[in-house]
Parts: sequence; structure tokens; C-alpha cells
Amino acid sequence: GSGSYSANKRAMEERLLGDGRLPVTVLRPCAIHGPGSSSPRELWPLVRARAGRPFVPLAFDGESTFHTTSATNLAELIRVVAADPASRIVNHGDPEPLPVREIVPLVAAAIGHRLEVVTFAGPSPGDGVGESPWAVPLPFVVDMSAAAGLGYRPVTGYPAAVVDTCGWLGEALDSAPTWEEAFPKMAELYGPHFADYAAEDAWLAAHR
Repeated sequence: GSGSYSANKRAMEERLLGDGRLPVTVLRPCAIHGPGSSSPRELWPLVRARAGRPFVPLAFDGESTFHTTSATNLAELIRVVAADPASRIVNHGDPEPLPVREIVPLVAAAIGHRLEVVTFAGPSPGDGVGESPWAVPLPFVVDMSAAAGLGYRPVTGYPAAVVDTCGWLGEALDSAPTWEEAFPKMAELYGPHFADYAAEDAWLAAHR
């Protein structure tokens, strides 16, 4: 259709659920992370950690909480729902939704780097400063009761899963001349300010 991504997705879900000929489980994951992703959000703090950046600004006081979904946990949920076919909608998110101010240091620590966050109120002032891929003005957290009711139990959490993700990301970055060539979809989605260190340095110089 000609509507937004979310509207088109919703329309597709309703059509599948309303068909009635086969049981259809619609899974609604959040910010998926794990090896193999074409648009890994973890790339944002990781390139800064690999560059040895000491500080990173974060908008919305660093409290942006965009529920994450481990690919490993999502696979477990798929196993659970496949064993009990039915038409339904099931959300998925990791056991503990973390704010971005906690995610960024976890990613950096996965490669042995300390990245200190510097937070500020409100959205980015421009040039992508503080605008991480998890930047949302209000928390986006899903209800996991439907999954739990089916017997689903998470097999990992974000702090553990992100170590494997960062290991895979590091290998991908090592095999390409630039992060843009390693992950062209990220360059397309986030544009020239994804790793604009000059803009960050200018802001930090004025606000730290």
C-alpha cells in the first residue's frame, strides 16, 4: 500500500489473521540484535569504541528505552509457538529493557573499551549529536505476557548476547575498508551523521 511502514505491516497482519484457513502466529519483535543483521544498531557505539572515543553524547538524558530482541531469544519463541499452532499476536522483547545509557557502555566493554556517556535533555541539537539508533522520546517496551503464557522463557539477556554480536561486528568491520562498506544499509538508513565525530567534539567542547 501507500501508507507508512507500520500501517502497511498492520494491514498485512490483519489480513493474515483474518484469513482463517490456517493458524497464523504474528510475532512482533523489537530492536533485533545478533550476528548476521544487515542493520545492527550496536554498530553505532561500536565504531566509537573502536575509534577510541572517550565520550559519547546521548539525547533524552540517555533514558531512551527501545526494547531489544535477541535473535537467540526470538528463535526460542518461534520454537515455542510452532509447537502450539494458533492464530494470535505475540510480542517479543528481551527480559530486561535497557536504556541507551546502559547499552552504549555494554557494547564498548565487549571490546575492552570504556565509553563514558554525556547526556542532555531533549532531542539531538543537530548533525546527529546524541541521536543513537535507540533514541526515542518515550519508552517503547512491549508486554511479554502472551509469550510467557505459552511457556516461553528467555535463554539469554542483552548483556550476554551483545558480546557475541560485537564479536561478529568486529570481524565484519575488519574485513572491509570502512564501516559504510561493511554495512551499507546502516549508511543508507542513518546518513552522513552516523559517525560524525567532529560534530560530537564541537558539542562536547561547549557542554562538558
